[in-house]
Formats: sequence, structure tokens, C-alpha cells
Amino acid sequence: MIPEFILFWATAAVCVVGALGVVFAPNVVHAVLSLLVVLFGIAVGFFALGSPMLAAMQIIIYAGAVVVMFLFVVMLLDITEVLPSLGGARGVLAVLSVLGAVALTFAIVAAVTSGGLPAQADAPGGDAATVGWGLYTDHVILLLLAAILLTAAADGVVGLTQRRESR
Repeated sequence: MIPEFILFWATAAVCVVGALGVVFAPNVVHAVLSLLVVLFGIAVGFFALGSPMLAAMQIIIYAGAVVVMFLFVVMLLDITEVLPSLGGARGVLAVLSVLGAVALTFAIVAAVTSGGLPAQADAPGGDAATVGWGLYTDHVILLLLAAILLTAAADGVVGLTQRRESR
């Protein structure tokens, strides 16, 4: 009971600090990296709840693909404006981030060594093969619509970043 409690609150603290970093980061790249911290915290939460498949999907899809896409968009748009600085609050956020990461590490180690993590849920359809089969059979139209939407978004970003030459 206690290791799960500590793991939950440590993960929640890391997610909140990361979310504050997303909102208050003076640099856009730092905001995207703070978003990465939040997404990894959510993945740890999924893993602690006994759903390693969702944790892996969270890391691969969101922390991997979406954050990389955000970084590409930031680089393509060439954002040179720096947001107003937080002053002394940056140090507080840095200290809270370090404390949250240390607390999360201790909570994970305590939960793993005590055997306090719950067993994987035995819900039907929770493995990778079932998710993949459902994605490419029952939900193939939604998958194709998402692919078209992402392609259109990437095309729009490229179109917006093209420099128009004056004649």
C-alpha cells in the first residue's frame, strides 16, 4: 500500500512540475522537453497500474513520435522570440524537478523491491497482437483518417515555413 502511494504521488509531482515547465519555460524547446517529462510520468503511472502495454504505447507514440514532431515544427518555424523569463521562479522549478525525480526514483525502487506493483491486468484484448489486429481491421478507417490528417498538418507546416521570394 505505501509503495504504491509513494509512487503515485511522486509520479504526480513529476507530471505537475513538468506541466509547469511546459507553461512557463522561456524557450520553446525547453517547453517541449518538459512535455516529454510529463508524458514519461504518465507512462510510469500506466506501468504502476499494471498496464505495461499502455505504458509502452505512451512512450512510443506520444513521447517518441509526437514530441519529435513538435520539435520538428519548432525547428521548421524558426521561432526566435524568447518568452519572458521567470526570474527567481526558474530556480524553484529546477529544484522541484530534481526533488520530484529523486522521489520518483526512490518510489520506483521501493515498489519494485517490495513487490508492491500490481500484477498485469488480465483484461481481454490487452496484448499487442489484439490491439494491432483491432487497429488494422475494425478501426482501419480511423487509422487512415489520422494518417491523412497528420500528412496534411505536415504539408501545412512546410507550406507556412516557405519563404516567399519578392520579385
